[in-house]
Amino acid sequence: MNFTRIQNTLFFGLLAVITFIFFWLFFQFITPIFWATVLAIVFFPLYSFILKLFKNKEALSAFVTVIIILKLFFLPIYGLGFLITKEAIVFYKDLNQTEVIQNVSVFSAPVETALNSFGIKMQKGDIQSRFITFIKSISATIASLAIDFGKATTQAILSFFITLYLLFFAFKDGVAFLRRIEEILPLGDEREEKLFFRFVEIVRSIFKGTFIIAFIQGLVGALTLLIVGIPHILLWGTLMALLSIIPALGPVVVLLPITLILFVSGLYVKAIILIAGIIITSLLDNILRPILVGKDTKMHDAVIMISVLGGLSLFGFSGFVIGPVIAGLFITFWSIFEEDYKRELKEKG
Repeated sequence: MNFTRIQNTLFFGLLAVITFIFFWLFFQFITPIFWATVLAIVFFPLYSFILKLFKNKEALSAFVTVIIILKLFFLPIYGLGFLITKEAIVFYKDLNQTEVIQNVSVFSAPVETALNSFGIKMQKGDIQSRFITFIKSISATIASLAIDFGKATTQAILSFFITLYLLFFAFKDGVAFLRRIEEILPLGDEREEKLFFRFVEIVRSIFKGTFIIAFIQGLVGALTLLIVGIPHILLWGTLMALLSIIPALGPVVVLLPITLILFVSGLYVKAIILIAGIIITSLLDNILRPILVGKDTKMHDAVIMISVLGGLSLFGFSGFVIGPVIAGLFITFWSIFEEDYKRELKEKG
C-alpha cells in the first residue's frame, strides 16, 4: 500500500474542500471585494505618486489615497443619486398631470392616421392610451429605482465601508499579496506575469474607457435635450450615460423616441437638432471606444460588446468590467497555449 499516495490524495482533497468553504464564506462580499480590486488597479499610479510624496510611508499613503478616491468618486455619485431621485419623482408627478396627458393627443392622432393608411386598424385614442400607460409604467419604475438608489440601506452602507477598508489594504499590502500568490501558483513565472499584466490592462482600459465615454455621451445628450427645451435633463443625461456602457446603444435609446414625438408633433427644427445629437453621440462612441477600450484590451469590438452584454446579464452592473475581463483572460490563456504548443512542435522538429 502506498501511504504517500494516500496522504497526498487526502491532503489535496481537504485542500479543495477548505478552499471551497473559504470562497463560499467570502462570496456574499464578492461585490465590495471586486470593486476594491478594480479601484486599486485603476488608482494605483496615484497611490505610487503619494507614496513617493510621503517618503514610502505605506499606511499613510494608502489612507490619503482612499480619502481622495472617496471625495472624487464615491461622494459625487451618492450626491448625484439624491438629485436623480428628486428629479425622477418630479418627472413621475408631471406625467400624471391632466395637461400632460391631454398633450399626448397632439402626436397620437397623426400616428393613428398614418397607421390606418398602411392598413393597420387603430381606434381613436388607442395610441394615446397605450402610450400613456407605457410612459407611466416606465416613469414609475425609474422613480422606484431612483428612490431605492437614494436610500442608504444597511447592506449598502456595509458594502461601502468594506470596499473602502479592502481598498486601503489593497494599496498597502497589494504588491506583497500578489508576490505571495505568484510563489504559490504552479503556472510558471512567465505565464503568471503575462496573465497578471493582461488582467490589469483590461481592467484599466474598460474602467477608464467606459466611464469617459459614458460621461461624454451623457453630457452631449443632455445638452441636446436642453437646447430643444426638454425638461429633466439630469435624469435623461444619467440614463443615457448608463446606457452608454453597452456598445452601440447609449443615448440613441432615449433621443430617438423623443425625436419621433417632436417630428410627429410638427416641431421639425427641434427634431432635426435631436437627430444631429444622435449622430454626434454615435460618432463619439465609434471614435472613442476603439481608442480607449479596444486598443488597450486588444479585443475586437464585437467581442467587447458581447462580453459586456453577457457580463451585465450574469453579474449585474459590475458585469461591464467582469465580462470583458473574462473574455480577455480567455483569449490570453489560449494565446499562451498556442505559444507553448508551437514551441514544443519546434523543439520536436
